[in-house]
Amino acid sequence: MNLCKVLVLVLGAWAVWLPSTALLEDIGTEDDGLCPVGTNGDYLLLEEGKDDEARWSIFDQLSTTEIWDVINVLVDDMGFFHERNETYQIKDMPTPAGPDHIYRVELFEPSKKEALAYLDGDGPRPQRFAKAIVIRASAEPKDVMEYKVGPLPIPEDKRSRKEIKKKGKGPRPGVTVEELLEDGEMPFVKRPTHKYTSVWSETVVARVAYQLREAFKDSTGYCYGSDDTTEELKEETSAECGTSLLYWLEFPVLHSNDSKRISHIHWFFKPRNAGGEEFELHPVPISFKLDESGDEVDEWDVVDVEYCHQGPFPSVKAFLKAYRSDQLVKCVAPEWREGDYDESWSKTSGRTRFRGGSREASPRTFEPEGRRFSISGKTPGGGHHFHYLGWEGHIGMRPDTGLTLHDLRFRGNRVAYEVSLQEQYVAYSGYGGAGQVVYFDSYFGIGLSSFPLKKGLDCPESAEYLSVAKLGLTGIVENAPDIICIFEEDSQTTEWRHTHTNGTSHRPHLDAVRRSALIVRSIATIGNYDYIYDVRFKPDASIQVDVIMAGYMESSFFGPNGETQKDLPFGTRVHKYTFANLHDHLCNWKIDLDVLGTENSVHRHEVKLGTWEEALKSVDPEAKPPGWHTSPYVKYIDSSQPKEEFGMNKKSDDGLYVFTNDLKTNQWGQPRGYAIVHGLTHGQILPDSHPFTKAMAWSKYHLAVTQHKDSEPKSHAGIYDMNIPQKPHVSLDSFLDGESIVKEDLVGWLTMGLHHIPRSEDVPLISNFGTSFFIKPWNYYEELVSMDMGDNDKFQTCNPRAGSAFEYSWAWA
Repeated sequence: MNLCKVLVLVLGAWAVWLPSTALLEDIGTEDDGLCPVGTNGDYLLLEEGKDDEARWSIFDQLSTTEIWDVINVLVDDMGFFHERNETYQIKDMPTPAGPDHIYRVELFEPSKKEALAYLDGDGPRPQRFAKAIVIRASAEPKDVMEYKVGPLPIPEDKRSRKEIKKKGKGPRPGVTVEELLEDGEMPFVKRPTHKYTSVWSETVVARVAYQLREAFKDSTGYCYGSDDTTEELKEETSAECGTSLLYWLEFPVLHSNDSKRISHIHWFFKPRNAGGEEFELHPVPISFKLDESGDEVDEWDVVDVEYCHQGPFPSVKAFLKAYRSDQLVKCVAPEWREGDYDESWSKTSGRTRFRGGSREASPRTFEPEGRRFSISGKTPGGGHHFHYLGWEGHIGMRPDTGLTLHDLRFRGNRVAYEVSLQEQYVAYSGYGGAGQVVYFDSYFGIGLSSFPLKKGLDCPESAEYLSVAKLGLTGIVENAPDIICIFEEDSQTTEWRHTHTNGTSHRPHLDAVRRSALIVRSIATIGNYDYIYDVRFKPDASIQVDVIMAGYMESSFFGPNGETQKDLPFGTRVHKYTFANLHDHLCNWKIDLDVLGTENSVHRHEVKLGTWEEALKSVDPEAKPPGWHTSPYVKYIDSSQPKEEFGMNKKSDDGLYVFTNDLKTNQWGQPRGYAIVHGLTHGQILPDSHPFTKAMAWSKYHLAVTQHKDSEPKSHAGIYDMNIPQKPHVSLDSFLDGESIVKEDLVGWLTMGLHHIPRSEDVPLISNFGTSFFIKPWNYYEELVSMDMGDNDKFQTCNPRAGSAFEYSWAWA
């Protein structure tokens, strides 16, 4: 039997699989047994009524059944609009004048006090509720309202039609619908995005673009929109621009009037054979602002037309007057109008150039003796629970902020109540209007924008792929498959090692174990960028979180004859008409550590250079330099304990912060704790007065520490604060109100990120890069925890050249 299309080197519980089309193809073997691959553990779906066997399921997001049940209450009992099964008519579609429509339905999370009591067997199971967000166009004043709906499951409505008609709008018996905001607290101008906002904007954008068709045609050869003054005119003018190769995107404008909702409309050329986001590298030198503050779309207006760094012109009429009088420098891309324009430089599909040898299959990994982790679930698509080499915890995904982890434990001790992404932010810089763009990715939905992972590419073929239940921005309810993957990674290095050369036997020997880690991964594709989120659970009781950026950069039009040279300090020219703007990627994470309980404190340690007297003053204020050292200077650890809530920035503070339980010490008298440690990271460099910084107070701090409060669940409200960001609904600064952080339930709010200085090698796609942080045990244990990892320094092989299984002998023995 010929087994040798592959060469497999098995090491401990892991293996590297090197596929080849020719390797050892004609070599036989006396051993016809197959390579040991073990058996993969099945995903365990727990039975109904087994709640106490799945206490962690209180963190499950809503299932599709629960989402539909809540929608039915809001539609049937409360009279709100939703596209149930998409059976509605066009005439029913919401407008800024009404009807009130359902934007989102998600889990209303239980209070931490209730959750901990239940998780630890000291209290009842918390009741389950949903949170619904409704855009109320018919309210006075117009606003956005959040409702608490439940308890779940929703009972069947057994009222007669007569009873319902007599009672009017209101929830059925056994269900409460509680308003969570004051009327008008969330103004209509801060409403979140949904499929209707684009439809509303398109009406005005298409009309204005048609008025600007002369400039669009001169620049690109194409135009957009039609004259919709009357249905007859719309029909007559639609043919002129036809199926346009122009595309527009909408971004919030930073302005001083917090009662207006104003968006920037940026334009792009969409190549004929484009497969997706190639337009991001084909910016058009025209933009304008759209004032969407009016109660009716007919009241919306366009202002501040910008053309090739010229303007802004207060109106379309003013711009066209200047344009037609030859007062303006023209920016054109004549190649785009040609039918044979070669856009291959911007494409990622249909590639024809391949490096020699690169099309042969690359190495793969597999588990030769089966999985060392297990996964279980209770609510389909709601959440999942994992076990791995002492670790366990709950995995979920929020619609707006994405990946969440709850009740993380190691060896039975809770390390963290919650570790979750709070916000992902990108801010561009540039001279033109297109350069001053900011994204709060939760506005679009980091969880909603997490799409199915590709097996064998995004994650190993052998990974467990998990589904997520969603109510999308288009109103569709689905149980989306393969949104999260979980697998054990072979790190191809050692967890710990040492080569001993001074033993009493006078013979050298190596002690080591191979490193692996459990990875929980999700990937969100939000427009042009992809974000890869990895959470690693390691055998040494530490957690590593990586955020990796991938995808297309956004860009501005570059005038090759110097028309846009004022952009040069703000980025890099990367193609003939393409200028890539400088931008930042920052994200914020909530780290709710519970170190042996909730009575925690923070200790700060910093390595300093000082005199011997400075180094010794904490232990002996009268100490003098020792006589056996000659230098008056020495490195030492300066330790302190912050007493009140604080926020720190690494530009001025390079300390190490450890969350401790000062009532619990290890064998050596050290308070047991966990440290939060940054990897490579940059930070916010804009001043506190800048609108971007005002909108995201969390971006000012690499780490902020506050008392836990259920009333402070998130550091940002991007779904609202993307619009009128200078007046945020949620600000981390309001959390920092001087409360004690000594023996209290504490939360760390961590910011990490990178400045992205573009380069030509970022075209068409950037080469993935990222940033990270770590949660590490700090004197929690008496020794390195992973010393109990089993020996795995013996090989087995299926290479027939070697015959049957054998032990590998170290070359230096």
